[in-house]
Formats: sequence, C-alpha cells, structure tokens
Amino acid sequence: MARKNKYYIVTMYRWSGTDSYILGVFSGKVKAIKNAKTERDNRGGNKYFPEVIECSLDVPYQDAIDTNQKVILSRTDNSKWGWWENA
Repeated sequence: MARKNKYYIVTMYRWSGTDSYILGVFSGKVKAIKNAKTERDNRGGNKYFPEVIECSLDVPYQDAIDTNQKVILSRTDNSKWGWWENA
C-alpha cells in the first residue's frame, strides 16, 4: 500500500509580527488544526495566530516552493480563524 506523503506544518505567529515558532509537524490536517487551536487558546486566544501549511514529502525544494505547498489556514485571514472549531 502506498504511503501518504503529505504533512502539515503549524507555525504560530505573534500578532505584533515580532515573534514566531514552529508548533509541530503533523501527519493529518485535523490533528494539525486541533493542535493549532489548542495552542492559540493556551496562549491567550489573541496573542499568537497559527498558520497551517500542507506539504509533500520527498519533493525537491524548488518543486515544493513552486507547486506542492498549500496554505490550509493563514494567520492573516481573520475570516477563517474560527472555521476549525468543529474540526
């Protein structure tokens, strides 16, 4: 059986833009979103906002930049910050 080669990187960004950190790399989108929500809530709810990016494994760097990254949740898209509440 072929292995799924997608993974999800969650980066937390401070609202002021002066600080960020990688929360983790996850094998599933729902798991990434739930961890991002928990971390956001644990950090006060309005200090750090997550960005979730879907990437592929074993893809050359330039190809990954050009075609194989997908933003699942953007830290700058305020309208989507609540969409994961039922994920």
